[in-house]
Amino acid sequence: MLPPVAAVVTMDPKRATCLRSAAYATLVAVYLSVSLVAWNSAPGGERRVELDPLEQAGLQLWREHNCQACHQLHGFGGFLGPDLTNVVTDERSDREFARTLSEGVKQMPAFHFDEEQQASVLAFLRAMDFTGRAEPRPIEARRPLVATEHYRALAELWTERTGGVLPEPAARGLEVWSRQQCGACHVPFARGQFRAPDHSAAAVDRSARHIEELTRTGRGSMPSFQLTGDDVAALSSWLEFVATRRDEWIELDRELVQRDTFSFGDLPWFEYR
Repeated sequence: MLPPVAAVVTMDPKRATCLRSAAYATLVAVYLSVSLVAWNSAPGGERRVELDPLEQAGLQLWREHNCQACHQLHGFGGFLGPDLTNVVTDERSDREFARTLSEGVKQMPAFHFDEEQQASVLAFLRAMDFTGRAEPRPIEARRPLVATEHYRALAELWTERTGGVLPEPAARGLEVWSRQQCGACHVPFARGQFRAPDHSAAAVDRSARHIEELTRTGRGSMPSFQLTGDDVAALSSWLEFVATRRDEWIELDRELVQRDTFSFGDLPWFEYR
């Protein structure tokens, strides 16, 4: 007599073959679709740059010092430091980044490059910026706002539409947020500059205790701030106020900035060599 065993589910062989064939066909179709999108959206022409001698020298220094062990280009590399694809741009001064190279910051050591070496690294990173975006930007706004005033504009629109009034602690927190220019990095309902998180997200700790520690010591690219206990409590109240109305305020934000519609062509597909 055979020992008791778990029931075995059987399937008609023809049906099993059909299911396998359908699964394989679906995978092949998905692969071909992604390949087609990537092929059509891959940077080419004016976006595929040839490095000049100065930029080549910067690339050589990048490789010799193994910068990619900590930093990424187009999302490829280590994650101890930020992605540097779009850090050195034509709109920003080289002086700040040259000082970082010379003096180091937090975990990053100081590199005692001479002026020519510094210029070559910055030229290389500027060439990388020209190749495209390392991360997809939020869909472009038709009515862009000054970053530091974004939340204030949302609060005004909410007050106008609902007739509500910001609670006193939240109103004082909004003043702290605006005075400290937190919006320069933290974008409402999206990832901001230097991967600054959305403080209305569910997983974010908005407690006064956490905010006090974070503002006092700083973290990553975020500097420290000297805030009073009342400022910290007010900031916590403001962030919690927004978080409890997140879905409503997201709709208000869409109306306020009038973002363009989504297109797959907006998503960059990068090739790193």
